[in-house]
Amino acid sequence: MSENETSSQPPSADFEEDTSIFAFSLKYGAIGGGVSVAFSLVYFFVDMTQHWSTGLVGFLLMIGTMIWAQVSYRQSEQPPIDYGEALGVGVVAVLYFGIVTGIYSAIYLSIIDPGVVERTLETTVEQWRQIGMTEEQIDTQLATARTMSGPAVAPLASGVSLLITGTLIGLISSIFIRKKAES
Repeated sequence: MSENETSSQPPSADFEEDTSIFAFSLKYGAIGGGVSVAFSLVYFFVDMTQHWSTGLVGFLLMIGTMIWAQVSYRQSEQPPIDYGEALGVGVVAVLYFGIVTGIYSAIYLSIIDPGVVERTLETTVEQWRQIGMTEEQIDTQLATARTMSGPAVAPLASGVSLLITGTLIGLISSIFIRKKAES
């Protein structure tokens, strides 16, 4: 195809490609988010919500979801994918993952275990006292922590953090996932 033919394509061609990436990634992000929610519930039922491994498991599930979506897209009937497409699939899968886990997080903090924030803050205050923070410093930090850990703000902040982290990891994983055109 010549350069003139490429530039004369209607703008809808790019939209259809983007839509297919969003549609393709939905399945993987939703499944990954669902698995993350299931693990979170297991931690809740065995009373390990404050265990160090909860964050690690969630992080590994997010990475696994992104790479699973990228590899599946590469192996699908799609044409060879470039770096940008691989990155797009990964980031969109993480976006859907974040939406599912964010909704769950809001429900968890407001309905399932609304006391988790206070228990976590109590533990944190004790750690702050052990390292020698003054009561004034603790009060200032506590006010900020309470604001950031509410059922409305925490899922949103977590979603933004997931998206940034997913993008950074996707920048690396896309190098290995992309599929060059065969000559």
